[in-house]
Amino acid sequence: MAGVGCGDLWGAEREAPCSEIGRPVADRQAELAAATREISRQALHDRLTGLPNRTLCWDRLSHCMSLADRRPTGFAVLFLDLDNFKAINDTLGHAVGDRLLVDVAGRIRAQLRAGDTAARVGGDEFVVLLDEVVSAEAALTIAHRLAEVLRAPFEIGTDRLTRSAPHFQSGLVEEKPVTDRGGPGRLAKVDLDLGVRRGRSDRDS
Repeated sequence: MAGVGCGDLWGAEREAPCSEIGRPVADRQAELAAATREISRQALHDRLTGLPNRTLCWDRLSHCMSLADRRPTGFAVLFLDLDNFKAINDTLGHAVGDRLLVDVAGRIRAQLRAGDTAARVGGDEFVVLLDEVVSAEAALTIAHRLAEVLRAPFEIGTDRLTRSAPHFQSGLVEEKPVTDRGGPGRLAKVDLDLGVRRGRSDRDS
């Protein structure tokens, strides 16, 4: 059988329809665009939990603050961490600790409204940014709901964990004066001591 020379291949390439020649270019451009979006996403999200990271959290907080004087509602920021998380890593291993963080992130995310943000800003530290809240009481209602769902035991493999109930460190609420819902609000610290007990691991029970 006669061989195929380079000239024959080049001739076939020249005779290919323009749409077929252009398709690999379009595919490559789509791949590059997808890769760029993924790089951007990874730069702004926590790789373990998928939550926004510190950078994206502060960016969204800055956005809320920039709109504060032009909206009739305020916003709230809740800071929370997990009790005894280091002990879980030390006794049960980092794999269990990582799974716990993922499950905690999922429970927090499930309780938030559209427009709210849950972010992981440290090892076991989370920030919840509540957008468009009307009062400190409204923020407390959501904080109580978060505490309730995070208080429930976490089933991770053969381990049943109750020791990592959330500890709300503090909270800030930008409240609008009742008589001037369109004007600047005041940034008030609210008491977020929800009385969440320190549990213990039921692994050996």
